[in-house]
Amino acid sequence: MKIRQLFLKAFGPFTDATLDFSGPARIHLIYGPNEAGKSSALRALGDLRYGIHARSTDDFIHAFKDMLLAGTFEDAAGQVHALARRKGTKNTLMLADPATGLPIANSTVPPDVQLALTGGVQREQFETMYGLNSAHLREGGQLLIRGEGELGAALFEASTGSAGIKALQGLLEADAKRYFLARGRNALLNQAADELDEARKRYKQAITKPDQWKALKRAHDEAVQQVQTLRERLARQRGRQNEGTELRAGAPLIRELDRLEAEWATVEADVQLPHDARERRLAAQQQQAQARRDLADSLAREALCQQALSGLVVEPALLREGAAVERLQANLAQVRRDRDRLARLRATVEEGAQGLLGQMRRLLPESLHTLSIDDGVAHMPSQADQTAWRAAASESLDQARDLVGARQQLETARRKLTQLNDQWRAQSLEVPDAVLQATLSERLQRAQALGDVSQRIATLEQAHRTAQRQLERDLEALGLSTVAQLATVRGLSLVDIDAHERAHAELRQELAALMARRESTEGDLRVQTERHHKLSAVGEVVSADTLRQARAQRDTLWLGVRAVLEEGAEAAPDRATLSQRYAQASTEADRQADLLREGAQRAAEMAECTQRMTDMQQTLNGLLAAEEGLQASLADLESRWQVRLSEQGLPLMGTGAAREWLTLRQSALTQRDRVSELGDELAQCRAQEREAAVELAAAVQALLPSTHPAHHAGQALGAWISQAQQLERDLVSRQAAALQHTQALQTLQQEIAEAEHTERALLSVAQPVRERLQAACTRLHLPADATPEVINARLAEWQDWGEAHRRHAEQALQLKQGQAAEQAVVDEAQALAALLGEALGTHLDAWVDGVVGRLQASRETHRQQAELTRQVQDEA
Repeated sequence: MKIRQLFLKAFGPFTDATLDFSGPARIHLIYGPNEAGKSSALRALGDLRYGIHARSTDDFIHAFKDMLLAGTFEDAAGQVHALARRKGTKNTLMLADPATGLPIANSTVPPDVQLALTGGVQREQFETMYGLNSAHLREGGQLLIRGEGELGAALFEASTGSAGIKALQGLLEADAKRYFLARGRNALLNQAADELDEARKRYKQAITKPDQWKALKRAHDEAVQQVQTLRERLARQRGRQNEGTELRAGAPLIRELDRLEAEWATVEADVQLPHDARERRLAAQQQQAQARRDLADSLAREALCQQALSGLVVEPALLREGAAVERLQANLAQVRRDRDRLARLRATVEEGAQGLLGQMRRLLPESLHTLSIDDGVAHMPSQADQTAWRAAASESLDQARDLVGARQQLETARRKLTQLNDQWRAQSLEVPDAVLQATLSERLQRAQALGDVSQRIATLEQAHRTAQRQLERDLEALGLSTVAQLATVRGLSLVDIDAHERAHAELRQELAALMARRESTEGDLRVQTERHHKLSAVGEVVSADTLRQARAQRDTLWLGVRAVLEEGAEAAPDRATLSQRYAQASTEADRQADLLREGAQRAAEMAECTQRMTDMQQTLNGLLAAEEGLQASLADLESRWQVRLSEQGLPLMGTGAAREWLTLRQSALTQRDRVSELGDELAQCRAQEREAAVELAAAVQALLPSTHPAHHAGQALGAWISQAQQLERDLVSRQAAALQHTQALQTLQQEIAEAEHTERALLSVAQPVRERLQAACTRLHLPADATPEVINARLAEWQDWGEAHRRHAEQALQLKQGQAAEQAVVDEAQALAALLGEALGTHLDAWVDGVVGRLQASRETHRQQAELTRQVQDEA
């Protein structure tokens, strides 16, 4: 689409600027000095079509949210579309007002219009082809050097004699994609990267962390210890196994001995002597003698053993209670080890009790000094109370600091207020009267609004003389002598002329259509209708008739232009309008001629189809009758036209001449109105100048002191404006100083009020905190006006006392446990003495040591007795 207007509402250096491209020129040249905004306008063209960049650099005057572009575009069919673009991320393109370029809220641009706006061209291609600047030119040069881009590729192919650079580049890109894709997974490098990531994950999982290694090392050490224990148990079991093996090896020998003794018992009574009986007898006698000697020795040893046995004394009861004696010995040993610790603990407990009692008496009033330590625990504040009181004390300290700061701020504000009042009295500036100052400002603004009245009056006088001369020339061209005749002679109106031309053209067109439709038949009506619809759906159709009408319109306007030029009406006010309308009509005629050449075949088919459809509406006889009626209508229309001209006192002329006469009359009427308007405006300007000078002089003299020199009353308006401006600047300075003083005064008064309010609020907030602290002082036996620091110190003392009491209680408990253990040993010793049937000695340790010694002696005696008994049995 072709752009007709560019509205730079808020973009770069522009604010409500408009570039008009609606003229008939095919090329528009925009020029200006550096920093005039040419590059910004070029960027605006691209941003309007494709959207404003997210990081646009054209926000140095207007914020991102305020950036706005708009434009009017003409499509191929000649339809005008007004569009606006704002800065944003979505729905940035909207419909707009064609006159102002302002966006229409909640409007949606059709997709076909969006496509036509860009023409299907990407932004990069648009900027390369239609938005060249120095940066794009340098970039294109670099692309040519590297052989890139469309032109670079073409030059490279031409220089190397090769072809298919684009195809080769596509193959290389496809080959590269086979190895790597930025967001793919199946390319070779992508797969290798995935495998590398997986290997890294497995590596991280295989790494043993320090805490895991410590756990494994600890488990390994425990396993090694268990293996060592099992090995020791295995060695013991193997020793027992070896003993069993040895016993099993000696069992056959014992059985063989038993068998031989049994055999001997069976043959012992047999008196049959063998042949070696003598030798055997001698040997037996020797053995017998030896046996007797051995028997005597054995009896002697037995007697000694019996004697030794009779001398041994064993206490059976003591042996029976040996385990109890050993337990008593072990418990007594533990008691002996704890005696020194218990003695030190007893001294510590007694000393701690004295310290706790003294500290408690310091914390409690004298009336409560008779309380014990355990009773003093009831007077110790709970942990919740201590926490609450500490919080209240901390809050009280913060409030005290805030109160001191508020009072200091209040004192500072009061001191500043006093200084400000002293300074204002020292300056002694007089504040001007607000009514007089407002009157001066109002009259000065009205005088300034008039602008350069003197220059405007001179310009109006010159324009009035020029318009009067032009009016006289227009009257002369119309053949009139006075302006009054111009009002009485009206001529035909443009409406009548247009109606006559339109009626004449319609009759001609109807006549041609009737003559064309005679050749059609009713049978082809449906076919031709469908064909007509198909041809109409393709687009605009330009026929020879529309082309003739456009050319006729152009020729008519040309006649008007030529008439103006030939008659010398150079200063005609409608000359620009007439030439512009002629240029538009000429452009329209050329456009239709171009369209007719481009779609000649379709236009011919359309005309043929239209002609056939018209012929099918009536029969041939009806069409002939209608043709005769149209001829009569044309003659009647021409007759009535001539009658209308005669009635208006005009000579016979065509519609073009009548239109030209009306144009000249309208020009004369316009000049008449202009002369009248210029005269009225000139008189009004002179009256305004006099009135403004009088009013401004009165306002200035009312504000100036009586001793101040003033201009005389008959001076020009410009001099009064200069003096009023200087006076207004002085008044504004004094008023600004007064306003500044008032604002500073109000600020300080507000600060004082806020400080006083803060002080009252702090005192109000501090009251409940003080009440909680007074309750704490009562509980802590402190004066009611004790400071938070004293309360915190007393709470710390109670906390120390509570901690000391806890340690004292623990030590007392340990002492009781030790005493209980010692008493348990005494009770155990008494029970053992009762079992032994003897009295407990006065000295427990000596008695237990004696019992233990007797137990050991009894056990040794019992062992010796068993050994002697065994020896006696062996000798027997």
